[in-house]
Amino acid sequence: MNEPKDDPNETIWRDLLLADGDDSAAREHLAVGFPVYYVEDDTPPSLLVKEHPDGRRELVRFDKTGDEVIKMLAKCSPYDTADYLKTEDDIAIYLTAAMEDGDPVLVEATRDDAARARARIAAMTGTKGKGEL
Repeated sequence: MNEPKDDPNETIWRDLLLADGDDSAAREHLAVGFPVYYVEDDTPPSLLVKEHPDGRRELVRFDKTGDEVIKMLAKCSPYDTADYLKTEDDIAIYLTAAMEDGDPVLVEATRDDAARARARIAAMTGTKGKGEL
């Protein structure tokens, strides 16, 4: 008998609930193209903020049948992992974790993030980024 596969939305919720205050799971979901749900101090009861990877935000009522958009909210800046890679050590740790995972798509995405981070570091410091020709 075939076991049912996990619903991707259930997996996302499980990851976010297990994160225990650490927003890394939410950032990871945004980085790979999935929206995240959260509450802010002023979010009305029974509603959630749904943030999309492109920065769009909506106030939604969520249940197992889907989202009901209540109101569009101010757009946030799109999430970019490179914004959080401030040093070569940060970049090295990030790349090492991706390589340990072994997923070639993830490794390629982290290389792109690292290249953008190095370009930003170089622009801010006025130096040539590591690995640049």
